[in-house]
Amino acid sequence: MALMLPQDTSTLRKDLLSIHKIGTETASAIMLYAKEKPVFVVDTYTTRLLIRIGIVTNYTDYSDIQSVFHTNLPKTQPC
Repeated sequence: MALMLPQDTSTLRKDLLSIHKIGTETASAIMLYAKEKPVFVVDTYTTRLLIRIGIVTNYTDYSDIQSVFHTNLPKTQPC
């Protein structure tokens, strides 16, 4: 795992997803907490909320839901 950490976000995501039993949510969590990348982790509750308020549908892909947050949240953290 330590060898994966210096990679850029897209390469790291691809490498993590190639590992058996690591899915999109787990890969995002690893990138957020281990790599400290600004990646939004989309879980079931996030998806349900966005469906309920009409932002996405039941058939919206994980990456599309994640893009909603990546597009609309600030890129930097407030001080």
